[in-house]
Amino acid sequence: MNRENTDETSANLDIQQICKKHSVGRHDLVILATQVARMGNFRPAEALQAIYDCDNLQDYMVSLNFTQEINKDNEL
Repeated sequence: MNRENTDETSANLDIQQICKKHSVGRHDLVILATQVARMGNFRPAEALQAIYDCDNLQDYMVSLNFTQEINKDNEL
């Protein structure tokens, strides 16, 4: 087993804990992780870890959106 597969497996093991911690279903978690990955330029496993590590999901999403807007302004 290579390192990449190990990372995916460990991320999969935490999915139920992430869902329970934030009171979301698996489908909603996929949507959230997709948004976090896109806004934060994260890999999917990193997005799941970031979601797990945050305490307030709504505040985290707002801060990611704010950071994304600042980065867009700096590119202009």
